[in-house]
Amino acid sequence: MAQQAEGQSGQEGVLGTVAQLVTAADGDTLYRDVYLRRAAELLSPLVTEAHYESAMTSRGQLDRMLAQARALDPGGDYRQIPDGEFGGLEPTGFDLALCAFPFDNIPTLERKVRVLRGLAGLLAGDGRIVNLVSSPEIYLNEWASFTTRAYPENARARSGDTVRIVITDIPDPRPVEDILWTDEAYRDTYTRAGLDVMATYRPLGRDDEPVRWVNETRVAPWTIHVLGRGRGPA
Repeated sequence: MAQQAEGQSGQEGVLGTVAQLVTAADGDTLYRDVYLRRAAELLSPLVTEAHYESAMTSRGQLDRMLAQARALDPGGDYRQIPDGEFGGLEPTGFDLALCAFPFDNIPTLERKVRVLRGLAGLLAGDGRIVNLVSSPEIYLNEWASFTTRAYPENARARSGDTVRIVITDIPDPRPVEDILWTDEAYRDTYTRAGLDVMATYRPLGRDDEPVRWVNETRVAPWTIHVLGRGRGPA
């Protein structure tokens, strides 16, 4: 969430660019597809790593990641924030907050609402939250770098249930365990947190890309919600 200095590199720079592209798409109907296509291209190589880190990261790994980020970008502000505790950040001081997959692993409606409500309190008047989440369909299909074939029970899962998926392009064969949350459940969660859904995007792969897509050209494995402060319950 902290602003990053110019010359930023690595994942942080890519995710910041994605957030800017999605925000631009939200406000520019004419070039919306162009912005979203570029955002999807940038996200594609990071998704596997993001899923893996969200499920497997320990405290020691987090410390090393923060140290590496600070070394690569000394002008940036990188912090590990306790679960939903935003007291150390300036209220209404942020134009943009990017959430890249954390809500795949935050259990219970109450905790999701608490975190989102805290993020909403950080937004300036016209600020936006870009929430990138896994679509329920990702746990039901086969993909270029994921498989769910060993977990047919995913099809019976409901919002709040644990679902499993295996990343196929890393050596570790253990499944990633996520918390299923449907689009309807997310919209209810946003309303309870006092947020409005300003736009929803479901990027697809393209046949002309240098990737052997499996289902990505017809089913979106991820959903992007653009959120603003609304009139829902505070």
